[in-house]
Amino acid sequence: MTEKVNGIPAAVRLHEALAAAGLPVAGVGRDRETGAVRVDWSEPPSKMQEEQAQAVIADFTHKPTRMERMAQAGFGTERLLEALWEQVVERDGTLVEEIKKAM
Repeated sequence: MTEKVNGIPAAVRLHEALAAAGLPVAGVGRDRETGAVRVDWSEPPSKMQEEQAQAVIADFTHKPTRMERMAQAGFGTERLLEALWEQVVERDGTLVEEIKKAM
C-alpha cells in the first residue's frame, strides 16, 4: 500500500477514511503473506464495524485509470497515437469514435 495521491500514502488515506467512518482504527497495512489489507484496531470491533470497514476498504481499492481501461479494451499506446493522428492530421474521427464506444 505504497501508492501516493497528492503526496499522501494510500495507507494514510485509508486510515483517515476508516477513522472518518467512526471506526476504532489504530492503523492499516498489508498482510506480508497474503498482501490483503490489514486493519489494526484500537479496540475490538463489533461485527457491524468489521463489515463497515470492509465496505470502506472495497470502495477505497484501486480503480483503473482511463489508460488502464483503454488498454484492457485493446487500445494500447500505438493504437491511441494512431487515433490521435487520424483525428488531428487527417480529420478522420472514425478510430476515436471506436475507442469511445469501447469505453
